[in-house]
Amino acid sequence: PQGGPDTFTGEEGQVQVHMDGNWMGDVDVLRGLAPAGVTSIRWMRPLEASGRYGLDHSHGAIIISTRVVH
Repeated sequence: PQGGPDTFTGEEGQVQVHMDGNWMGDVDVLRGLAPAGVTSIRWMRPLEASGRYGLDHSHGAIIISTRVVH
């Protein structure tokens, strides 16, 4: 499902997901995420996400960190 129009382009978009510094896709990738290794999940506001990652993040971002396995 698409979100509402964004404030920069007027086109529809979705919240984007990043895990351990890597772009994973939109929120649909959360369905396949195994929660066992997740150490933190943080919401990044649209303005902050767009400034850091680009205009395709104008709906915000979910930042996920996982534990490091040695």
